Amino acid sequence: MFAGKAEGPGKLEIAGNDGTERYDGGFANGFYEGYGVYELADGSRYEGGMRKDQPDGYGIYKGADENIYQGEIKNGEPHGRGFRIWPNGESYEGTFVKGQHEGMGTLLFPNGDVYEGQFRADKANGDGKFTSANGEVFKGRWLDGKAEGIFTVNKPNGTYEEQVWKNDQRVK
Repeated sequence: MFAGKAEGPGKLEIAGNDGTERYDGGFANGFYEGYGVYELADGSRYEGGMRKDQPDGYGIYKGADENIYQGEIKNGEPHGRGFRIWPNGESYEGTFVKGQHEGMGTLLFPNGDVYEGQFRADKANGDGKFTSANGEVFKGRWLDGKAEGIFTVNKPNGTYEEQVWKNDQRVK
């Protein structure tokens, strides 16, 4: 303790109405600081860097709903390079900004479809490639998660065509 505030490595348990939260890791000036393991009352667990009581740096988070995130974190949110997988099998690997898919990334759907390309605010946005589970490959541009403009489509049988899409609907 330094001036009544936790300092150095240690453990803390906080009992509440919803259960007990546990922290095992570094403290500085009374804050969770440095490397630590934080278990929340709902069963969520975080292991990694901490700064002023918030996950910060590199870490692994497993939510009570079984969603898992591994990667860079800033102010308690995915921020930077990371990987997230949801209980339904959907996964995203790429760049995060304030917890959202932002920049380049790859989104894999449970049915085997894959989108690789640019994201903004958790949606496909910009140039990208969508590969369906049946092998069709669509290359083009997305706007707010919707196909928009001219797409080149390579079919599994080796044929190629151009298609025009507007608001996620094929128009030509």
